[in-house]
Amino acid sequence: MDDKILALEALKASQDATKWAYWAMLGTWISSISTLVGVIIAIVSINAWKSKETASAINQLNVAVFSFQNRLQIGRERFSTVNNREDAYEKIEILLILDKVHVATFISHNAKLRKQASVLYTDLC
Repeated sequence: MDDKILALEALKASQDATKWAYWAMLGTWISSISTLVGVIIAIVSINAWKSKETASAINQLNVAVFSFQNRLQIGRERFSTVNNREDAYEKIEILLILDKVHVATFISHNAKLRKQASVLYTDLC
C-alpha cells in the first residue's frame, strides 16, 4: 500500500470518529435534559401530593371536630346522667368520635399542623 492511501484512510477514519463523537455528545445532552425534566416533574408531583395530604388531614380533623361537637350537643340535650342503656351507648359514641378527633390529629405530615391539632384535641378533652 502506498503511504498516501494510508494517510487518506487515517484521515477518513478520524473524520468518522469526530462525527460519532459529535452524535454521542448530542445524545448525552438530550439524555441529561430529559433527566432534568423528569426530576422537575417529580419535585412538582411530590409538592402537589404534600399539599393534597395536608388539605385532606385538615378536612378530616374538621369533620371529626364538627361531628364531636354535634354529638356532644345532642348528648347534652338528651341526658344529664346515665339512666339507661341508650344513654350509656350515646356517651360511648361520643368517646368514639373523640377518638376519631385524636386519630385525626396525628395524620398530618406537617409538624406545625400536628401541634395545632394536638392543642385542639387537648382543649376538647
